[in-house]
Amino acid sequence: MEQQIRESNLNEGEPGWYPTFTPAPIARTVETDAQWENVTFWREHHARAMGLYLRTFQTLCAHLGAPKTCRIGKCRRRRDCLGRRDPDDWSYPLAPLIPPCVPLKEEIFQPLREEIMRELQRRCASDEEEENSPEFE
Repeated sequence: MEQQIRESNLNEGEPGWYPTFTPAPIARTVETDAQWENVTFWREHHARAMGLYLRTFQTLCAHLGAPKTCRIGKCRRRRDCLGRRDPDDWSYPLAPLIPPCVPLKEEIFQPLREEIMRELQRRCASDEEEENSPEFE
């Protein structure tokens, strides 16, 4: 089952520019209202982070040219990786966070994950340099 994402608004920074995950419902037990609010906040935060990670992976796949040969029509039409796997299928580690155009073989997707991590580390380092520059003092 492939979930649909909002195709009408995929511009960075605007609502809906990355895929969304919905946390599975859990039963509230003995938590206070403040504790339950904290649990809910972090579950939603984790769901947003998973969506951002999936979008990052999709962006890398698009950069590498995957939409040209993708079996999903909307990816070919928009020339962007927009596909996603079933968000509830965790039969393979991280499967919902990997676009369907990437085979679930560690020797294939692990180098892509490492590329994402290098890019994120590079961007975080450049952000730290900007914050420490004299312009921000």
